[in-house]
Amino acid sequence: MSPTPVSIQAAALSDCGRHRPINEDSWISDTVLGLYAIADGMGGHGSGDVASKMATQAIQEIYKQALQTPNSTDVTELVRGAIEQANAEVFAANQASNIEPGNGMGTTLVGLYIPTPDHSGSPNSGIVFNVGDSRLYRYRDDQLTQITEDHTLLREWQLNKEPGPAPPGNIIMRAIGLFESVKSDITPISLQRGDLILLCSDGLSDMLSEAELHQLLKAGESGSIKALCDGLVRQANRNGGVDNITALCLRIA
Repeated sequence: MSPTPVSIQAAALSDCGRHRPINEDSWISDTVLGLYAIADGMGGHGSGDVASKMATQAIQEIYKQALQTPNSTDVTELVRGAIEQANAEVFAANQASNIEPGNGMGTTLVGLYIPTPDHSGSPNSGIVFNVGDSRLYRYRDDQLTQITEDHTLLREWQLNKEPGPAPPGNIIMRAIGLFESVKSDITPISLQRGDLILLCSDGLSDMLSEAELHQLLKAGESGSIKALCDGLVRQANRNGGVDNITALCLRIA
């Protein structure tokens, strides 16, 4: 007997934080497409909020087109193609403003795609994708796991066990739109009833310790998914709120 497809409860909340005048984060929560994503814009010579909005809109449009032609594209290639299209559009906007590659507006991106039955052989799996340092966590059976890997100079230093002092944590090594091509991480993820999934910008993850995240997700296991988002953003602001804060929470039911 094949497994019964999971259902999704989703909510999101985005906040400027306590120190930024505008919110450069954008997000998607589309249960019809099975698409959930956060983009955290970076200004440079352009505008981070424009870059993040361009990226999320480009990705959502690619998935809408795919939904109209089921089984026409391999799922992994669909995800990769959507990321490449988002990168191309933001990069083209930078080029149109005569900005040198690497210096224009850009955005991080983290997302989860839970394919429709027409696009997946398994009803209880998804695909995680990320570029930059926005994150996806899974909370299951009282265990909190960071599924994504940060694309930062600090994380490279940690992984390579390099000598000397640690570099700053805010130097991003990959982003959407800064260069003509972009490398993304695309990772399958298993889903089961009771899982909580958290997608967030670094304005949340930098403000909360792993212990705080664990405690808040544990407390939100059975309550309102919207209340869980509210609590996460509230605590990030209490802890300083130095950046824009976005939390997108899913409960697998």
